[in-house]
Amino acid sequence: IGRGASGEVRRADYMGKKVAVKTWRDLGSEEGKDLLKEIGMMSHAFRHKNVVDFYGIYEHDGLPWLVMELMPGGSLEQYYEAKKKSRRDGRWRPETRRAVSWVEDILSALAYLHAQKPPVIHRDIKPANMLLTEDGRTVKIGDFGVSRRCPHSLRNGAVGTYRYMAPEIFRGEGQYTAAVDVYSFSLVMWYIF
Repeated sequence: IGRGASGEVRRADYMGKKVAVKTWRDLGSEEGKDLLKEIGMMSHAFRHKNVVDFYGIYEHDGLPWLVMELMPGGSLEQYYEAKKKSRRDGRWRPETRRAVSWVEDILSALAYLHAQKPPVIHRDIKPANMLLTEDGRTVKIGDFGVSRRCPHSLRNGAVGTYRYMAPEIFRGEGQYTAAVDVYSFSLVMWYIF
């Protein structure tokens, strides 16, 4: 599905289902450490219709492969870019009904994650991590590599994507709560509309 300098995501078959499997060649890199953290977070077996399903971990050639639900619709970011490119004027927005449905999906997932004991803070809510089903009707939150349990004490500087980052993370303030996801969600909602 995709390959970068240090990792890749592939399509695979798992018990009769099409799945995505993700790994990093260098587990000592920051991205590799994030994959291990994502495996740890996803192993809590979140079960929600708007959170990408986690199926397990597969070890191959000494590397862990995170096995998860395949989201064939790609990310909201990819979807928007493709729609814009298909237009002569480069502009596109979804129908209001569809946009509201996507917003409701994201809010439902965040409410579920924030209701966990202790709450889960995603910390990287952005269009690239909002994944679509094949028909493009449903959004699911993915990529839990920088997620943490709440409250979280910031020790290593800012995490996430600057454009969608809450001010308290950007400024490196001591502790923050799930409110950082709400801030990021508001920017994603602006992006959607």
